[in-house]
Amino acid sequence: MVTDDQPAAELPSNPWAIAGLIAGIAAVLVGWFPLFGLFLTLPALLLGLLGLSQAAQGGGGRGMALAAVILAGVASVASLVLFFVIRALLSGP
Repeated sequence: MVTDDQPAAELPSNPWAIAGLIAGIAAVLVGWFPLFGLFLTLPALLLGLLGLSQAAQGGGGRGMALAAVILAGVASVASLVLFFVIRALLSGP
């Protein structure tokens, strides 16, 4: 039972993971416009990897950093696939 005189355990924050997750979400949302998503995938990937590195050193936020890396990968694949699909459709027969 937690009382008022017992502080709750706090996990250390991980600003790299938080920033990477925000950039990863933005990359997925913008990634449906061919090549625009690629401009956000690199920062999301780098920030996610920095967040994973900080989490490995005892900081929190491992899940957010991992989600940032995964979202960056999904956004880059979606953006590239859509680019080539649209390019193939516009090139004609």
